[in-house]
Amino acid sequence: MEPSNFPSQLSEDPPSRLGVHIKSVLPEKSTQADVDIIAIHGLDARSPGTWTSKSKSGEVGVNWLSHDKMLPCEVGSAHRPVLFIALCFGGILLLKALVNHTPKDHSLRDAVRGIVFLATPFSGTSFGDVAEWAVPGLKVWSFIQATKLSNLLYRTQPHHELVQLRSGFTAFCHDVNLPRAQLAAFYELGHSSLPRKVIPWLPSFLAQNRPTRIVNVSQLVDLESATLDIIETPIPLERTHVLMNKFGSPSDSDYRRVIERIRIILGSIRKLNPVETAYTYINNECYKAENLDIHRISGDILPLEKCYVNLKVVIQTPTETEQMGPEQPSQFSLYGRLNIETPDASRQVNLWNLFDQREGRNGAMIQPKRILIFGHAGVGKSTLCKKVINDFKNYGMWREMFARIFWIPLRNIKRLGQANCNLKALLSVEYFSKTIQADKFALDLCSDFEKNNYRGTLFRDHYIKFDLRLETIGFYPEQVKSYMKNIFTDSQKFDSLQSVLKQYPLLQGLIRIPIQLDALCYIWSDDNSSLDDGSKLQTMTGIYRLIEERLWKKDIVRLEREHDRRTIVRTDIHDATLETIETYVKDELYFLKKLAFAGMMENTISFTNVDLRRISKYAPQFLFGKTLPYLSFLRTSNPSSTDPIYNFLHLTFQEYFAARFFVQQWKANKPLLPASKCEPSTTVEGFLAENKYDSRYDIFWRFVAGLLSDDEELPRFFRCIDSEPTDLLGPVHQFFVMHCLSEVPPEIISIKKFRKSHEEYLMRWLVFECRSKIIWGHLGFAFLSRLAGEREFSETVLLKALKSAPNSLERLTLVRSITKRPVIPPSVISLLCSWLRDNISVDLQEAILNLLVPQHGALDDEVLQAIIARLDEKSSMLPVCAIKTLERWSPLDRNVLDVVVQHAMDKEKSGQLAAISLLGRQPQLDSKIVDSLIARLEDSDYIERLENPWTSASRHKWLTEPSVDDVVLPDPRIFRMVVIEAIGRHSQNGAKAICAIAMQLKNDSPVVQEAAMEFLRDRPDHSESIFRVIVDFPFPDIPDGLSHAQELALELFGSLPQPQNEITDIVRARLRDTNWLIRCGTLRAIQNWPKPNDETLALIALRLTDEEEIVREYATRIIAGQPHLSNPIFKAIMEQAQNKDERSFVREAAIAILVNHEQLGEDIWDMAIEWLQDENINIRSTVLYALGRWPQPKDTIVNMVVAQLRGNSDEILTSPMSIVRKAAVKAFRNWPRPKSHIITAIAKLLENPKLDDGYELFQALIEALGNWSNLDSDVLVAAAKLLEFPDERGQLKTAVTILLQAHAQPSDAVINRIRKYLTNTDWGIQKAAIQILGNWRRLSNEDLVNIAMCLDDLRGQGHSTAFDALINQPSLPFEVLKPYMKSLYRCCLKIGLDEHVYWLSEKETAMSSIVWGKKKVRWELTADDNKWLREKTVVWRKRWESASPANTWWYPNLDSDESEDEGD
Repeated sequence: MEPSNFPSQLSEDPPSRLGVHIKSVLPEKSTQADVDIIAIHGLDARSPGTWTSKSKSGEVGVNWLSHDKMLPCEVGSAHRPVLFIALCFGGILLLKALVNHTPKDHSLRDAVRGIVFLATPFSGTSFGDVAEWAVPGLKVWSFIQATKLSNLLYRTQPHHELVQLRSGFTAFCHDVNLPRAQLAAFYELGHSSLPRKVIPWLPSFLAQNRPTRIVNVSQLVDLESATLDIIETPIPLERTHVLMNKFGSPSDSDYRRVIERIRIILGSIRKLNPVETAYTYINNECYKAENLDIHRISGDILPLEKCYVNLKVVIQTPTETEQMGPEQPSQFSLYGRLNIETPDASRQVNLWNLFDQREGRNGAMIQPKRILIFGHAGVGKSTLCKKVINDFKNYGMWREMFARIFWIPLRNIKRLGQANCNLKALLSVEYFSKTIQADKFALDLCSDFEKNNYRGTLFRDHYIKFDLRLETIGFYPEQVKSYMKNIFTDSQKFDSLQSVLKQYPLLQGLIRIPIQLDALCYIWSDDNSSLDDGSKLQTMTGIYRLIEERLWKKDIVRLEREHDRRTIVRTDIHDATLETIETYVKDELYFLKKLAFAGMMENTISFTNVDLRRISKYAPQFLFGKTLPYLSFLRTSNPSSTDPIYNFLHLTFQEYFAARFFVQQWKANKPLLPASKCEPSTTVEGFLAENKYDSRYDIFWRFVAGLLSDDEELPRFFRCIDSEPTDLLGPVHQFFVMHCLSEVPPEIISIKKFRKSHEEYLMRWLVFECRSKIIWGHLGFAFLSRLAGEREFSETVLLKALKSAPNSLERLTLVRSITKRPVIPPSVISLLCSWLRDNISVDLQEAILNLLVPQHGALDDEVLQAIIARLDEKSSMLPVCAIKTLERWSPLDRNVLDVVVQHAMDKEKSGQLAAISLLGRQPQLDSKIVDSLIARLEDSDYIERLENPWTSASRHKWLTEPSVDDVVLPDPRIFRMVVIEAIGRHSQNGAKAICAIAMQLKNDSPVVQEAAMEFLRDRPDHSESIFRVIVDFPFPDIPDGLSHAQELALELFGSLPQPQNEITDIVRARLRDTNWLIRCGTLRAIQNWPKPNDETLALIALRLTDEEEIVREYATRIIAGQPHLSNPIFKAIMEQAQNKDERSFVREAAIAILVNHEQLGEDIWDMAIEWLQDENINIRSTVLYALGRWPQPKDTIVNMVVAQLRGNSDEILTSPMSIVRKAAVKAFRNWPRPKSHIITAIAKLLENPKLDDGYELFQALIEALGNWSNLDSDVLVAAAKLLEFPDERGQLKTAVTILLQAHAQPSDAVINRIRKYLTNTDWGIQKAAIQILGNWRRLSNEDLVNIAMCLDDLRGQGHSTAFDALINQPSLPFEVLKPYMKSLYRCCLKIGLDEHVYWLSEKETAMSSIVWGKKKVRWELTADDNKWLREKTVVWRKRWESASPANTWWYPNLDSDESEDEGD
């Protein structure tokens, strides 16, 4: 049930719907609510009519619950707390629900804050006077109306159940702290005709309102009946019973009496809950609909339901420290940089499932609580926040986990200032700046946080250790299409845009950025002729210039610019060029360029008024306060703020305008920044030299090259690129040049010579990289060429490399690498198809098939023919691979479809299953093909052959003529499943397909039955015929228990909507079966039911005393999954838990139920203490694991958990005892920092580790310590010693590494302990020591040398570990590490082929530095050392030209020539 808007009515369903439901009486968005008001009518009434008055003439009047001048008007904004208005017997129903059916953990108990009873008969009614003769008549009336006569009608006189109900309600009010002042009861003073009341169709002469001999007139609910102990004196109303819920107008005196009491109750509710009052203000004012709107570039509102927010999991290695920011791409490819690549399905996260259990950093399953989400500017973080607020507020997302949600943009914190940087000031400024109650609201919230010790929030943590890190990414391709379809209702316009996109692959990629897609849709909807010039769409610069032109044309009109003293209109500038347009926005353009570049220099993407004012001084005529709201290139998320913060539409727009500023200064030969007293001016050449390899500027430099492409300054730009300082390694420089050249059209003559030279050099690098990867592939490293996978890599060079590759292995490396390219050039596709016709290896053929995709052109025929030819290959895998490739052409055209059908029907073909599966995935199949599939399903001879493949003939052939090309027959189970699935996808063709599958349930083969049942299980629509097939599925006596198909049938019963009686009878019979295996299998199936009904649960409860212990265990585990247990079931579970004669695992399951349910209340503590003293260690472990999910318990419990850590003197410290210790440790891990004696107890266990305890115990101990900061040195030293503990999987070493890395600079004792392991012969220990020391900054020269010695170690990426440790130091002593420079260079070069690593050397300043992502280490060298380094790297770098798989230079441990004088 979705949260209802205020107010609502609890009503009986119309005949088409059964049960009770909430019906809103106001429009969906008519009000903002802070109190839900739910009205419950009486018996034999329908909503909303029962609340609506009628005039004397019988005309319908007003509904006082919804009339805008009545209840909504009187109570004001009223969410979350609930006020009930209950009429007559509806009040009795409410009491029964609250007293008998709301367990202590039910959210309704805390939500009920007020109740108004209208004529509720707490002590019975006057109906008793006529009950004797009225009940038979009512039974007849109920029969006529097909309704049921309520038992409540018999409660007409004081009855023991009503007495219990009244006392139970009094206890309920005390339990939930519901004050008397928030309860009210009203009764009637008017008299009612009792016969007419109970029999509405009674003739009017028998329904008089005055007493006669046969007509009884009385108060139906009088003062005595309306009185409750907990409620103050009931209030009378001058009306009859039937009018107690009908008020004609706001001036009705009885209505005023009722509404005044409601107003008092609401005021009390709000006054008593200041936190809710403050949050209501946030909900209604800050989170109102207009503040959550998403504005398109056109100015239209985009519904949040149409917005897509994609998240991917950021993979962290176990030892990787927390990093607040986007993933640094290992390569700065365009798509990687823009984050528009589709991640693996395993890394995609749905917003609603954000807090679902998932795999953590160490491979264990975790329940994420603290989640960090980040992303590049403009990729949708603000949209994500708005969608979270919207879905939480309006659709109940995460409501079961969180009571409130706060959205605080972190960029706003810096505006608070040092003095006001506290939570109260933040809340006040962020939410309450527009109300005079700002201080009160902020203080109320802060006080509530403090009172609860900030539990359940992130506010208390100065350092947050995140359970999960996610990144916002661009749209997926199917979302792009969906978005465009929503924008273009004209299908012709949509199709024409799709046609344009197919021609320009770069544009296809860019529009996966949400704002770019919106810009394209705006351009296309406004004037699609803008895209006629295809040359603009070939480069990123051209696309952005086109967008800039269209947006300036829009803004000029909004800015009301003039031409010849006349305001410009759209038609005036329709055909104007960008150069012409810019003459009307000179100041605005200069401001944007200057602002963008200043932001790039300062690494800023958000701009305050201070920033804008500082920039606007360079454009004196520019009034940014007046102009910015009309500029499409800037946006603000808080336009109504007195100090709004602006961002460019997307980071790429900021980079584009920054590049325009750079080009402007480059052409004018002016400095980027003027000289100051402290700093010289920043020249364009100096800025290029300093930042050309910085990945942050990658797209910026692309734009610079593109903007210079039609200028004579372009050659000078590329000459400067090749100037000092240069990358001593080479790969990063090649990528930089390649990216810049990709923005320059190939026909530009001025750099033709430079381009040719670069491509020749690139060819040599590609050959070297491929050969190196082949070598490293044999050593277990990545086997793909990064260069060949880049979109910008020259098509000419790629073709040349493919044609000249000397052997199949290099060809295979290149082909597999090409699959990483977003788009593969047609010339390459054509070449690879020609290879398929040659005699090439199977591996190479498979690699080629894996990269073939539709080309949407003439080349498709050639590609399809090449693929189809592979279907006849004798290899068992190639036909399968070819068919999977054909799936990319779905839906298949008729000719290709016929080939696939032929292959699917040929019993002797390899890949027949893949062909059948492909047919199933086609959108449509004609009936003949479906009939053919059905025939295959019913082919008993072929099935028998599959089930018995080793006939004497086939065995003789295999023994006498073995061949690797023999057709591998499919597994019969898989064959049936694939065919059934294919048929099932096309079951819409008629009942014949469904019938064919259902008939398989009658097959004697359990495998066939199982496949059919699995298909039926996965069908969302279970028709009556399917239901009947499943119900009639035979359950013969099987000594070995239920078959898997039978268990699936029982499992299906839990989700079938058909009548439950038959299902219950079947379940009852199975659970009473004398064969315990049948009973066990039945319970196994019920475990997968979404929600067993009460009758089924009662049957399961009977199995709690089953004679077989395994049956008892299954029954207990099913009951454990139920949110609420009835008293009899709870009592049975209690008996199981307390019975020490019960089997251990059954008791464990029972105890797990009790400690996870709150029905025991405070008694659970006493029982937990008792169980923690149980002699059975498994019982103690179960309790300890459960305690870990509770808030920090009482000290008594804590001390007992500590005792479990220490162990008892009578117990030998054996492996079983370690189970208890691990459970105790895990309990502590989820509690706040414990007292010192607990940490001491944990540390004590670390000092003398015993092998019998196993590494898992110590891993748990270390992970517990990792949750607490500032540990003593003794504890850290003890932890460090555990690196020596035997740990084959390395998980303990990883835990120790994480713990020690978290302590930034520990004592010398800790450092000295780790130093001892640097020379350890065990690589796992040595690697952990390097990782730990590398994270610290106080290392001796000896430490550095020991680490540098590992640069040549290829075991487990040892060289990378050592390199990471060295580069993490702020500086390195060159003289100390000089003997290891060759190893360092070799390591840098190897890593640099896959990641963004460069080694700069400045000839004149003698400065040298290595940069790897965000890490940088530098040396200040002497002139001689600098000369030596530059000369040696040239020599070392030349050696790659002779590198080959046979060369030992890349096997450093096998290098026979270590003499540099001779070898170099």
